[in-house]
Amino acid sequence: MSTFAHLSEKYRPIAALPDEQRIHFIKAPRWIAYPTAKNVLREMEDLYNYPQQTRMRSLLVTGNPNNGKSSILERFLEQHPPSNLNEDEYQIPVVKIETSQANPKQLYTEILQQFHSPFRPSQPLIELQQQAVDVLRECNVRILMIDEFHSLLTGTPKLQRQVMNEIKYLTNKIKISVIAAGTKEAVQVIQTDSQHSSRFSVISLPNWKMGKEFQQLLLSFERGLPLRKESKLSELEKAKLILSISQGIIGNIHELLKLCATDAIRTGREQIDMSVLSKYRWHTPTQGMRNINV
Repeated sequence: MSTFAHLSEKYRPIAALPDEQRIHFIKAPRWIAYPTAKNVLREMEDLYNYPQQTRMRSLLVTGNPNNGKSSILERFLEQHPPSNLNEDEYQIPVVKIETSQANPKQLYTEILQQFHSPFRPSQPLIELQQQAVDVLRECNVRILMIDEFHSLLTGTPKLQRQVMNEIKYLTNKIKISVIAAGTKEAVQVIQTDSQHSSRFSVISLPNWKMGKEFQQLLLSFERGLPLRKESKLSELEKAKLILSISQGIIGNIHELLKLCATDAIRTGREQIDMSVLSKYRWHTPTQGMRNINV
């Protein structure tokens, strides 16, 4: 295993596996820690430990599509799994839902679905509201995470205000914090009322730029890709090409490196060199529809 010294120690045994097993590993979801993500998770943890009071703080995480927002939410969810407080009390400390439109009833049905709590779509809003409040209390929820928060902009201003008022009601009634995530347009949602905007802190995830932090990020990626030869992705020429192809969006970077690493295994090259990167310079998922070269 010492021949794979360019890899993190825990990934060296994987580099010795057959090709298809290594490719399967590369394609599987995996968390890559980096300074900005750690800072956001630290802010989330502060909210998690925030003392319960009438006016609870909340957080909105914004950024371009595919720039790590949902991954950070999922990581926080993994760090706070359900548990048994005692024989009769169960805790689900963090619940994650996703919005698709500004609709107060949908807000509550999304919450109830996470708990597999039966309901009828025809139920009045007040009944769905009370049912959601009851289940959130019973399960000792501390954080409600709302992904795709910018989707609330698809509704009328009136509906947006209604949804935000329901969110404020939940935070006041149950004394929980909300962590929302969406594109930069999501800020408009919390600006519908000064009472909402004053409760939310906003963190923006910037696109990556060339520098030592970006090169360190590429090194972190490389140390987790089970290739048998060193790729030296952090070298300036390769780093510049990766940045150009990905447009500095971390999801694009990750997908690009997975494609290149898979190619390196299947061709027997076992490293990501300039020719492999150039082969996939078309790969920029956030630009929408794309052609695949075969």
